Amino acid sequence: LDKTNYMLFGLRKIDFTNIYFNLKIENNDIKNVTFTKFLGVLIDCKLTWDQHISHISSKISRALYMLSRLRNKLCFSSLNKLYYALIYPHLMYCNILWGNGYKSVIHNLFLLQKRAVRIMCNVNYRHHTDSLFMKAKILKLNDLCIYSVGLFVYKYVNGLLPSICNSFLIRNPKTAMAYELRIKKEFIIPKFRTKLRERFIIINGPRVWQTIPKEISEVTKLSNFKNHLKSFLLQR
Repeated sequence: LDKTNYMLFGLRKIDFTNIYFNLKIENNDIKNVTFTKFLGVLIDCKLTWDQHISHISSKISRALYMLSRLRNKLCFSSLNKLYYALIYPHLMYCNILWGNGYKSVIHNLFLLQKRAVRIMCNVNYRHHTDSLFMKAKILKLNDLCIYSVGLFVYKYVNGLLPSICNSFLIRNPKTAMAYELRIKKEFIIPKFRTKLRERFIIINGPRVWQTIPKEISEVTKLSNFKNHLKSFLLQR
């Protein structure tokens, strides 16, 4: 967090608005906030990611207005390029963090993505979108999040991540005791008690990795892995 704010993290049932600490740094008061921006991501004190999703939803809504104005003036290919320029970056950026959030929060963002695909294909607002996503070769939001997590785990397995990420997942050593930790193929999934903990990459990463076919996960080239994984998710 920045030097003028501090944040208390906790469960959803805890009301932090009535909890106050008089913190000072060099006689400057430090303000208690419920959310803050860090590297372009809005982090809230209960890690629901609703502030961040609301923020990118407003940006995507503005992009949808532009798409709708151009739908009858540009071809499908040009509209597709606009989608990847104006909407796709917001859906991809750090979705490994917020993409596994509460379904009720994510759903509204998915509705905006469906609207974008309908505009690109120039169909009415009730048109079924499954075939449209296939036509545009666009991953649905849920599959996009799976794609990002799968890509992260692939880079982890193949040593393509910075060393600071080495602790984000736990490889399965031969000496691991089955009664202490649940062994899942290549990774160990630590025990967890809360839904919040279950959404962390250390839990969700190995689960997603298990769903990826072996012939894809063992591809040696990163670009080939991306193409095969996208094709797999589109055809699923």
